[in-house]
Order: sequence, then C-alpha cells, then structure tokens
Amino acid sequence: MEASLSQMKVAVLRLGAMGSAAAAVLARRGCKMIGFEQYLHAHNQGSIHGDTRANRKANVRDEQYAPLVLESYELWRRREQDTGAELLREIGGLVVAPSGGLTLTRSVATRPNMKLCMRSFPQS
Repeated sequence: MEASLSQMKVAVLRLGAMGSAAAAVLARRGCKMIGFEQYLHAHNQGSIHGDTRANRKANVRDEQYAPLVLESYELWRRREQDTGAELLREIGGLVVAPSGGLTLTRSVATRPNMKLCMRSFPQS
C-alpha cells in the first residue's frame, strides 16, 4: 500500500549515488520517505560517471562524518552479497604531505576511528 504525500516524514532531493543510498537506507529502516530527481534515469548529468570511484577512510574532514563513511563500507558489502558482484575493492592508499600539514594531520587523527593501519616514513 502506497503512502500519501502528506504521510512522508523525509524528502530526499536528487537521487544520484548519495541520494539513492540515503533513500535506500531510510526505506530499509521503515522511514516514510519520498525521493525527487530532476533528470530521467540513466542521464549523464551526475558527478559519478565513469568506471571507478574513490571512497576514502583517511582524511575525514569532520568527526561526525566518520561513522557514515564506515557504514558506507558495510552497505557496499551488503549490496555485494545481494547482487553477487564485486563492487568494492579496498587497495589502501598513500598520503604524501608535509609534516604537520592539514592533510597529514587529519589522516593521522582519523586513524583510530576509521580502523586504519598507517606507517610513517621520515623525510630524508
């Protein structure tokens, strides 16, 4: 049974990668939600076109964002189980930055919450 528009609790605007993921999670949690997208499906107006994407655990800009990043990995793994396809390949990363710089500082600060393994190499 479809709910009427007046029964909706959440509206998701733009159903690209992030909006669709948010809508799917909300619906799975039983939230009465509706999604809006200005383009027809299979359009080329989004920011996610191409073969690959980067999903970074290091250098999270805000501590409140960290749990969302970790949950996104769980959701990708769940989607892999649902489809039988490999969708997420974790390959690690390399941060090259000056000592004390913002990128390196954020990456190091993120390490405990994001369950990252890091090694430092001193300047020579």
